[in-house]
Amino acid sequence: MTIKEVLQIGLAFARDGVDELDLEVLLSCVLSKTKEYLFAHPEGEVSNDDVQKFTSLVKRHMHGEPVAYLTGEKEFYGIVLNVDDRVLIPRPETEYLVDLVINTVKLKNDDDVMKVLDIGTGSGNIAVAVAYNLKNVHVTACDVSFDALKVAEKNINRYNLKDKIVLVHSDLLRNIGDLKYEIVVANLPYIGTKKHTFISRETKSYEPHKALFGGFDGLRVYEDLFEQMSRRKNVPDYMFGEMGFLQGADLRKMLKQFYPNASVGIEKDLSGLDRYFIIKNLC
Repeated sequence: MTIKEVLQIGLAFARDGVDELDLEVLLSCVLSKTKEYLFAHPEGEVSNDDVQKFTSLVKRHMHGEPVAYLTGEKEFYGIVLNVDDRVLIPRPETEYLVDLVINTVKLKNDDDVMKVLDIGTGSGNIAVAVAYNLKNVHVTACDVSFDALKVAEKNINRYNLKDKIVLVHSDLLRNIGDLKYEIVVANLPYIGTKKHTFISRETKSYEPHKALFGGFDGLRVYEDLFEQMSRRKNVPDYMFGEMGFLQGADLRKMLKQFYPNASVGIEKDLSGLDRYFIIKNLC
């Protein structure tokens, strides 16, 4: 059977909600070929075993299992990361947090190494993307989940970044020493159990709940972080984070309680929705 014919088989499933691009990703994974190869060789032969593997993956995806978990990989900020069901799948909107860190470091415009703390690193996507794209940074990446840290370690090793990223098992700042970090970046659980409960069925079914849910309104983990940060002797120059699209006003109010003299900004994502908070001058 040819590549073109196999994709046509997959397209029969597409009528049940499977995206054609996802089919190409799954077949690329089965064949260990790029999508470009599929386009360039539509008459290429596919073995019966590979056809069965492909249709099995398509059926699993039809039932909601994310493509990233089926392939074990996800592209983020131009690099490919290892992912599995121990970590959240990196989202495109989180790339803006990487932009914020990179632009802030470049704005400093000197050769001093800037220390970055990535809280709730998960797969290590933010830490790895920052360290991969900048020479003068050292990133401490922490997570409360030992399993997540194992995935992050894979990605650090994948890009030979062991000299630029250190992993720490920590519930927020509890195991983080009082070293001065110029930048803190956090993408913490912000889905609410009672309020701000917007989440897809597939995400709720397959991705780790501890990395998704942040209390009744989704902001309890962030509140814990801000409280811990307010007690530190050495506070960062900048703190960046991601939030739910209806949490901007509540988060701004919370931040002003902990940091009344800080500069607090709420920025929107590409869809025009509140998505990021930016804090400067936390002292």
